[in-house]
Amino acid sequence: MPIRKSRSTRAKSGALDQDARISALEHAVEQLKSELRYGAPVPAAETVRAMEFVVEAATDRYVRDTEDGWLQVMSNGAKLSLPSGLKVSFKSTSAGRDHAVVLEGVNVGITFDVATNNLATTSKRYSDLKITVKRKTTPVDIGGVAYELDVNLAYKDGVSARTAGPFSAMTHPTNPIPAGTFTIGIADYPHLLGSGYKPHGTVWFHIHNQRDRYVHTGSMTEGCLTCAPRDWEQIYAICNYARGADTVGIGTLTVQ
Repeated sequence: MPIRKSRSTRAKSGALDQDARISALEHAVEQLKSELRYGAPVPAAETVRAMEFVVEAATDRYVRDTEDGWLQVMSNGAKLSLPSGLKVSFKSTSAGRDHAVVLEGVNVGITFDVATNNLATTSKRYSDLKITVKRKTTPVDIGGVAYELDVNLAYKDGVSARTAGPFSAMTHPTNPIPAGTFTIGIADYPHLLGSGYKPHGTVWFHIHNQRDRYVHTGSMTEGCLTCAPRDWEQIYAICNYARGADTVGIGTLTVQ
């Protein structure tokens, strides 16, 4: 029967490096050998803890970082793109392919397979992401485009509070993002309209309850939070690895 673990146990387990996992596995094996030889009725507490994170090491995986932020996998015979850093549950390996189930994002619950070595044992993770947007005193011209908004990010890296920004952005003058606070979703699928802004221009983050509005990069907007291309890599590096309290969000967006 699988050993159930609390969120705090899983977080601690994920922080262990490969050498620590190997050491703990060796300890668990030696403990079990001793029990078989001498008939110990109950595993030692150290053995149970070792088995807990060895089980996790064998199941929890993350989509590896790729050049454009997407990994193409196969699901029921069709191609599917998953964002770098997405958490999945590893199930098995056969014929050089890993089989797993998506644990978060718009494709949660979907089974897929991918060539072995594309699923990592760890990934960066940030929490408590809060993006705030307010109007600049004076718009800034970047590459002939006027960006009238300031974007600031606040988040936690472990227990350390971090900030980034202000970055420049814009929205449509007659169809702006309304004032309020909204949840931002994990990247859903490659948006080809951003393919001209490499390397991660196709990675967009949906603003929930706002139909087709996203946080993305570009020099044109129809009402999204469209960030200046020069700033996008810094924004992407935080947003793509941030996670909210559920399995679908990365944090919140507040428009003042």
